[in-house]
Amino acid sequence: MRFYIAGKWGARERLRVIAEQVRATGHEVTSSWLLPTIGVEAGEWNNLSPLDAKQSAILDLKDIANSDALFLDTIDESHTGGREVEYGFALGLGKIITTIGPKRNGFHHLCPGFDTWGELLAALEKGLDGQD
Repeated sequence: MRFYIAGKWGARERLRVIAEQVRATGHEVTSSWLLPTIGVEAGEWNNLSPLDAKQSAILDLKDIANSDALFLDTIDESHTGGREVEYGFALGLGKIITTIGPKRNGFHHLCPGFDTWGELLAALEKGLDGQD
């Protein structure tokens, strides 16, 4: 399966490691935002030009559309809303969605979830494709 990992921008380093672990279970990760990008690391998101920010958002939506499912990392609190937009987009497309971490709003209760990435990765290794 192809998974998109949505999460807080500042959690990129942690989520890059998770993406590698997901790949190690034989799955694909479509999240381009996790790839190292010159000049756009964790503390530099606000330095993007409006055009670059728009292009980045469009690429994220394409990555979600090209996935089979979305993993929503809610471990870190976020006040920017990007991962929630990605969640809503995936929900609207009828994608399989799984949360990892606390369910932070009512919409998160619309999908199954895991408390930790370790639990989700164990499920993937058993062939459960991120659904509990």
